[in-house]
Amino acid sequence: MCVQQHWPPANSQRGSVSIVALLLLALIVMSMLVKTILVSDVGINDTLNLDDSIKAMFLAESTVERASWNYANSVACASLPEASAIALGSGTGQVTAAVLGTNCQITVVGNVNSAVRTLQVELNLSSAVSAWAVGKDGVILQRVGTTWSAVASGTTEDFKGVFCANSSNCFAVGKKGIVSSWSGGAWSTSVIDSDEDYEDVACAPNNPNYCVLVGKDDDGVARFWNGAWSGVMLLAEDLKSVACPTTTCYAVGKDGFGSRYQSSAWNTENLSTSEDMNGVDCLSASNCWAVGKKQGNNFTFAERSGSTTWTEITVSSTAKQDLNDVSCSAASNCWAVGKNGRALRNTGSGWSYYGAISSRELEGVDCVASDNTCLAVGKNGVAYYWDGSAWAAETTGTTETLESVHYVGGSGGAGGASIVSWREIIN
Repeated sequence: MCVQQHWPPANSQRGSVSIVALLLLALIVMSMLVKTILVSDVGINDTLNLDDSIKAMFLAESTVERASWNYANSVACASLPEASAIALGSGTGQVTAAVLGTNCQITVVGNVNSAVRTLQVELNLSSAVSAWAVGKDGVILQRVGTTWSAVASGTTEDFKGVFCANSSNCFAVGKKGIVSSWSGGAWSTSVIDSDEDYEDVACAPNNPNYCVLVGKDDDGVARFWNGAWSGVMLLAEDLKSVACPTTTCYAVGKDGFGSRYQSSAWNTENLSTSEDMNGVDCLSASNCWAVGKKQGNNFTFAERSGSTTWTEITVSSTAKQDLNDVSCSAASNCWAVGKNGRALRNTGSGWSYYGAISSRELEGVDCVASDNTCLAVGKNGVAYYWDGSAWAAETTGTTETLESVHYVGGSGGAGGASIVSWREIIN
């Protein structure tokens, strides 16, 4: 008899197969999990790299804006490259090269961790207004590069003051209640109250909806702009000048009168002088200078420094004259100008007589923080440019008295230069 045997027994074989199958299944599942984890890690790294790349592009664009500002405010194309990268947020930005041809071609680099974005941009000044000046008979001049030219104002009334909150929001004010506004296309002039003569206007930094104009009727007048001009606010004396370093504004005027605008109200400020004050400028809400009529052999200043009080300061000089305006772009770069072209300078250690930069009376001065350059204007249409080392005359094309001048960017604004073209360089 023949006996057939199964080795191993059938039941045992099926059990072994089941165990092997489970082991294989477990290995497959484990392999899939490992792959999933690896893919997830790659995805996370890709996401982080993409985030850094986007940030690097933003920093490159911010660097283009900085170069554009400098170029529009008279920094030569060849001087735009920066010796080292400048920290910006979580990375750096740097202008690495600049070549002047028909346009100024700059190369900028934005860097965040290992992400690098490189842009090549062409800048052109043909349509970039760097400053405005206003004066008698409705004259408004624009400065493009170093060239001044007249633009239509729509009035023949005298302008007295001009201010730009940024490159596309400017105001000019003047006699018989005229107010002209610029929003990037053309000046639009209207009359608020023909019985009021406006002397000056100022806005909070980069805030075109927080502006104040000042002037006179029988007494001092002021109006506030937050999208529309407010009703008139009356003050005790005629006002000549106003500055708004923040949403706190300071106005000065006749007989040493001063006032502070804050929280929708005006409060009298004691300037500690009885002289007429013609100009005021502030580096901060607690650091201001005002200038005015001479006293004997002295130039007259009033300083507000870190307190609620002002101090009269006189500078003795045989060249003494009335001062009409003052501007500070930094504590080390303050200028005051006045009659007979007189100019005084403060580099941080007090005021001293600089000399006569013109034979004509100077009515207005403005300095810009980006590079501490300045412009001064005055009678017979004179204009002068300070490049950091010397004053140089510029031709304006008018013989009308220029009463006020203001850089388009103002403090912390953007002068702007036209971008003709740009491309990204992929390494």
